[in-house]
Amino acid sequence: MQINKINFNTPYNKTYNRKLISDKKTETLSLYSKPDYFKSQQALSFTGVLPYNFFAHIHTDPLKVFKNFTKEEYLQLSANQINTLRNEFNTLVMNNPSKLKSIGELHAYIAECVETALNFEFGENNYVILSIGRSLSSICKSLATKLGEENVINIPMSRAKRYFNPYATNYQKNYKFIFEKIKDDEGLETFLEYLKSKNLSRDVVEKSNKQYVLMDYCISGDSLKGAEHLFKSDLVWGNRNRNIHTADIFNILELFDETTLSHPLILNSNTKSISNIVEDILWHTGFKEYATIGASSELKNTINAANAILNDTDIPREKQLVWFDLIDTIMSNKGNFNAKFKRDVLNSYLTDPIYRDRKIKIWNTPDSQYKNDLRDDLNELCNLLIKSSSKELRQKNNTSIKELCKFYRLLTKYLTLSANEKYRGNYYKKHSEIIQMLNRINENFNTLIE
Repeated sequence: MQINKINFNTPYNKTYNRKLISDKKTETLSLYSKPDYFKSQQALSFTGVLPYNFFAHIHTDPLKVFKNFTKEEYLQLSANQINTLRNEFNTLVMNNPSKLKSIGELHAYIAECVETALNFEFGENNYVILSIGRSLSSICKSLATKLGEENVINIPMSRAKRYFNPYATNYQKNYKFIFEKIKDDEGLETFLEYLKSKNLSRDVVEKSNKQYVLMDYCISGDSLKGAEHLFKSDLVWGNRNRNIHTADIFNILELFDETTLSHPLILNSNTKSISNIVEDILWHTGFKEYATIGASSELKNTINAANAILNDTDIPREKQLVWFDLIDTIMSNKGNFNAKFKRDVLNSYLTDPIYRDRKIKIWNTPDSQYKNDLRDDLNELCNLLIKSSSKELRQKNNTSIKELCKFYRLLTKYLTLSANEKYRGNYYKKHSEIIQMLNRINENFNTLIE
């Protein structure tokens, strides 16, 4: 019986034939061939459970599809690849169940509450969410999967409260402080360049029919106030169209009825409402470690911070798997909760006789809405007062400056007497007049400057 010799110089892409001694049929084998890791996972482990990062060492690793971890990239995965990543994530969860179990479901619940509230307030597809800093960036991964990447943008801004002056005795002093702080920031141009790259230039925002919602979760609320002052400053956007808003995610969650979540921290608690438990989880579990953007304490670092994490060539695999799970939970419809408002929300939050059927923002009480509207007018008025501080404008149009000062005194009086229903009613009667006056003087100033 003749045995065929094996040619060890055969190129790798060719095959060799081996005659079996038992005279059975010839097998064709491929040199350096790899088994199908995705069809025989259990066979590769003596324990039946793979280490969560096993597939990191395989050339067909499904995670390599992702560059920016978007819905579009997820749709490129096959069903087998998705199941592979799900199994790997489940193995990871076994190592840290209290933090990672149902993390996708938790984020999906928050995202649905936010979407439901904003759809009710502004209408579907009529708003852009701007999350401030790293805190909400993992939640925004779920939101972006639902609403589209172009409608959910993370603004890399740490310590935003530096643009809020809690010690100012009046709005004019506060806005002078804010204006000077922004104007002297050497990174302002970098920040404006970043906004432009995200289709968020001042020209786009002013001409857009969409609403722009700055969002954070607040303890003191100073960071959100600082971000609001920054964006409403005349050096960034201003707010002539009143289409810039703020929302505390905790306030949004409190608007909704209880629902069923399988997160272990929720299952083990019988004393708090789900909204309060979610707040505790967000605040104490440190989801910042799954942030998709870096920290930026200075405006000059904005672009680098925006790209720092996703451009990293050595992103921890655990973080990538969490991002996958956030997207997968939304795409597989495992996080559809049919969120519903509490019974008292529509009655208590959305109607008030003083407003004469005027719609109130869903996360505000009538009192807080009144103060917010007043502040928006004061913000724009202070922008104009600061613009008028140049000698050139004072000489050319002293009449407009006197008119601004007159309305400034009126608005601060309305703010001081906010508890008085008579003054609240009078403010809304004059509201359109105030807006027209501010727009008229702004156009007048721009003409004089040109």
